[in-house]
This record gives sequence, structure tokens and C-alpha cells, in this order.
Amino acid sequence: MALMGQVNPFELEVESWTEYKERLENYILANDIKEEAKMRSVLIAIVGAKTYKPLRSLCRPKTPGDWKFDELCELLTKHYEPKLSETVARLKFYKRLKRQGECSSVLTALKELTEHCNFDSLASRPQDQMLRDQMIVSNSDENIQAKLLSLEPKSGETLSCKKVYELAVALEVAQKDVSDRQPCM
Repeated sequence: MALMGQVNPFELEVESWTEYKERLENYILANDIKEEAKMRSVLIAIVGAKTYKPLRSLCRPKTPGDWKFDELCELLTKHYEPKLSETVARLKFYKRLKRQGECSSVLTALKELTEHCNFDSLASRPQDQMLRDQMIVSNSDENIQAKLLSLEPKSGETLSCKKVYELAVALEVAQKDVSDRQPCM
């Protein structure tokens, strides 16, 4: 049986790992490849040398042939697209400005940036989350902003505006106390 379609080796400069994986999964589906060993072999055979080398390292002490297809894909996802925090994703979204001469592609760019923003959660507490985001985005002190961006909510919870506010105030007070104690030169 002749195979339908073709999937080129993965190139990070051309597409994201998620996009590549979607195309690979459709290739496997279109060619009715159902056996785990064949799915894994297709992945290993077509990702290319630039991707196979780090994949092999990620699999150690085993080899890629010892892992399941989904496990290999998960390793590559974590390697090429580490989980972006919701707050960092929203910061990137809010800071994205329309560029000169960019008309039709600005909406596509904004939609791409929403992938990790979890805007669906706004239905439950939109004002709190929008205030939280704006407190972080508008903070002009890069050190404080970085610490606020590093906050991670507990699993299943959202980061509250109150928590961001309390930490921002504490950091600003601590920073002021440290600068007040600096000897005058």
C-alpha cells in the first residue's frame, strides 16, 4: 500500500512542535497506522537528525525505540514548548502592538498569542483577572514584574489580584527599605 502525503523533518524555524505534531498525527491517521510500534517508528524516522539527537538524549538511559509514541511526543513537547504560565502569556498578549503596515495579519498574531492565556477562565471572575493582569503588565520595575510573573497558582485555582497586589506592595516596600539604608556617597 502506498502512503498518502508526506511529512518533512521537524524544523523549529519553520513551525512549532505543536503544529508539526498535529501534521504528523494526521499523516498517521490518513495512512491508517494504528500499531504503537509503527507509530513510534514513523515519528523516529521522519523527525530528522536535528530533532532525533535531543530526543535520544531525553530518552536516556533508554532509547527512543523503548518509549511509546505519545510518550515521545510528550518529551518533545516539554523540550520545544515548555509550559508557559498563563500570566506570562497574557503579558505577551497585552504588550503585543500592531506593527507599521500590519493589517490583515495582526488578528492572526493576536489569536496565536492567546493559546496559553486561558481567557475562557474569565467567565468566572473577569474583573479580578483583568485587574491582576494589568497590575503585572503596568509595573514599571522589571525586577518586581519578573517576581510577579513567577507566581504560580495552585492546581485548579487562578492567581488572584489580591495575591499579586500583596506581593507587589511587599516587594516595593522591601526595595524602598533597602534603598533607604544605602549609605550616601
